[in-house]
Amino acid sequence: MSVVIRPSTPNDAKAIYDINRLTWLETYPNEDFNITYADVSSVFSLQSRVADIENITNYTGCKETYCSMVAEVDSKIVGYAFALKDITKNTLKSLYILPEQQGRGLGSALLSSMDSWFTSTNNTYLTVAKYNVPAIKFYEKNKFKVTDNPIKPSAVAKLPTGKVIPEVEMVKYA
Repeated sequence: MSVVIRPSTPNDAKAIYDINRLTWLETYPNEDFNITYADVSSVFSLQSRVADIENITNYTGCKETYCSMVAEVDSKIVGYAFALKDITKNTLKSLYILPEQQGRGLGSALLSSMDSWFTSTNNTYLTVAKYNVPAIKFYEKNKFKVTDNPIKPSAVAKLPTGKVIPEVEMVKYA
């Protein structure tokens, strides 16, 4: 298994979109919170697909304020991470690995690459679905802690159907 972690390019946008769609559909439906497969799939309408891929294309590579990385296994993109930073904090906006590739160290490799890009003197924040226990455990293993900060429903967590994915904030202190 040949693994490469690298900055994304505009040519990676469709693969990143597909990973996002597949992992969301696998991860976010939840009976306890009455979030259905249809609720989650509504995020990925045909009408929004072109705009979503174009938006991904506009934020590839690593610049001063954002970084987009991909994980390749045997030359196939199987995961990605996207992050922001400013003068006060680092924010991991997303980190997704295809379900069949999870548990192989790819998420840790992407997170390590992001840590190298982040400002080392700033705390790093992220939000995660409160019922996504495997992700919470992954981040805890990587030195993140759940905060007590209340989370306002973000644009990402609010689904087109009106339902909201409940989130918790996590922080890794500098």
